[in-house]
Amino acid sequence: MRTVEIGVPFFSDINKQNRNRVYYNALPVEWVSPGNRIPSFQFLAPIDDGAITDFDIINLDAGTTTDYLTYFNANVTSVSLDITKVYSHLGDVSQVLTKGRSYMYVQNVEGMEWFSEVFTVTDLQE
Repeated sequence: MRTVEIGVPFFSDINKQNRNRVYYNALPVEWVSPGNRIPSFQFLAPIDDGAITDFDIINLDAGTTTDYLTYFNANVTSVSLDITKVYSHLGDVSQVLTKGRSYMYVQNVEGMEWFSEVFTVTDLQE
């Protein structure tokens, strides 16, 4: 069976984000999100991990952290596979975001952390 990742990628270490790599400015692709949607994403967790306790969007330009745990619990689906659980979000729910460069931070009850790639929230009509 094949799987395809959707949307903004997630990492287990913040230093794996492209902005922390020396060649970041050479990347041809930038993740862009409209100001009215949280980007689609998918990440894996061990199947016997506990509940997600933190889901924040951190705006690098404004230096702010916004708690979206209620949004996560209402709009993110999880599917259990053999040894992993897949959390998925299609990015199809209306939600106002602050303009600028941001990333998503997730933590579960065991203290495991995930960091999304940085994405830019912008008004696509401008």
